Parts: sequence; C-alpha cells; structure tokens
Amino acid sequence: MNKVILLTGASSGIGKITAEYLTDLEYTVYGTSRKPEQVDNYEMLKLDVTDEESVKHCVEQVIEAEGRLDVLINNAGFGMAGPIAAASIEDVKHQFDTNLFGVHRMVQATLPYLREQDKSMIINIGSFGGRLAIPYQALYSASKAAVAMYSDGLRMELMRENIVVTCIEPGDTSTGFDTGRIDVENYEEDPIAERALDIMRKAEHNGANPKGIAKTIGKLIKRGKAKPRYTTGPDATILGVVQRLLPFSLQERAIMINYKVPRKD
Repeated sequence: MNKVILLTGASSGIGKITAEYLTDLEYTVYGTSRKPEQVDNYEMLKLDVTDEESVKHCVEQVIEAEGRLDVLINNAGFGMAGPIAAASIEDVKHQFDTNLFGVHRMVQATLPYLREQDKSMIINIGSFGGRLAIPYQALYSASKAAVAMYSDGLRMELMRENIVVTCIEPGDTSTGFDTGRIDVENYEEDPIAERALDIMRKAEHNGANPKGIAKTIGKLIKRGKAKPRYTTGPDATILGVVQRLLPFSLQERAIMINYKVPRKD
C-alpha cells in the first residue's frame, strides 16, 4: 500500500530535497512550512511547530485527505550562533522550542494515527553537532543532542507497538541552512566567535549533497526498519571513527583547532 508521509520543514534544504525524492518514489508526501508555496508534485501545508493549534490542524488535514499516516519526518529546525555567555534565556527557549519541543508536539499529535498502522515510522533529523559540541553554536548542538536522546528513549518505548524510531545525524550539508540561522545579539563584537562562525559557514557551503540524506531516508522507509541512529556525509563518517578512537580531550582539542578557538588569551 502507498505510504503517506508527513515531513516538516520542507520549504528548502534537506526537507525540500527529501520531499521531492520521496515523491519520485511514488509515496504520498505532505510537506510543511510556516509560509508554504505551491509545488507541483506534492502537497505543502502551513505549519508552525511551535504552535500546538497549528500542529493539530496540520495533522488533521492529512488525516482528512488520506485517512492514514505511515511516516512522520521531523526536519523543521534552525541554528542559533554566537557566544553562550551572550545568549539570553529567551534565545535558549527559542532554540529548543523549535528544535526539540516542536518534535515533541509533532510526535504527540501523530501518534494516535501512527498506532493504527501495522508498522509505522518516526524519523527525526538531528545533527552530528549533537554528538560533538560546536563552539559558538552550542545552543544548536545542545538542542540536537536532546533530539538524539529523545529519539533513543522514544524508540525503546514504542518498539513493542511496531513503531520504528530513528535519528539521522548529518554532517556539514550544502543546503543554505545558514540563511535561516539566528545570531546572538552583538556576537560580532567577539572576533574569535566571528572567525569560528565564518569557518563553519564555509564548511556548510562546501558540505555534502543533501540528496544523500534523502536516499538514506528512502531506504529506511522501504525496509520498514532502522537502527537507532545514522550519520550521513563524509565528514560525519570520519568524525564518527575519530570519536570512537580518540579520548574526549583530544576530540575537543581537534574541534578547537579546526574553528581556531584558542585555549588561552
């Protein structure tokens, strides 16, 4: 039977590429965005993952149209950059409200329908930055680490119900993600932070093709089963090996060297 897929954050980047790819595989795809634009080959719905009523209405639209939901892909998210010390509590809340609480809102709203299927799937898009903290992007790293832990716990809780949960953790990916990044106020007054963020942006611009993530997701949906986590992209694969082999102190030092963050003034 044709699977019905709901994919958040489908207006650009990983979400858009994945929606197009899954549609080409002849799945029924509903993408979402806060300001959806008309697309030719799949439906786009209005959704703000920070608003419970918006989440509820979006899910109801899919069920009214299709009568079922087989796969939820939580992709909506953004990055926040700048020194932690300069971030306000509101900055921290804003980062987590989308990247983590948004995932939870979507899971709660869709679970009653996912439970109706013989086998269904929840795919959360994390980040390799959730495994290794990135200086001056620590709020984003923390939110994605939380997504990974959330996914692991949810996976164990839903396993007996035949609902597969997995987390995709991409490395640097060429998506234009930085155009939606929010900078902590006055971060440019810190030259070390500004330099580190420039390095990060260049790495993203030269990152892996997001089609690789879409293909991984397509394979998992076809199989109907998945491991707890998957890394995608050459840099994430290499860093995964480094993480297993090197002590944390050396991993930390390597990250600081890469982003040119000095250990002492």
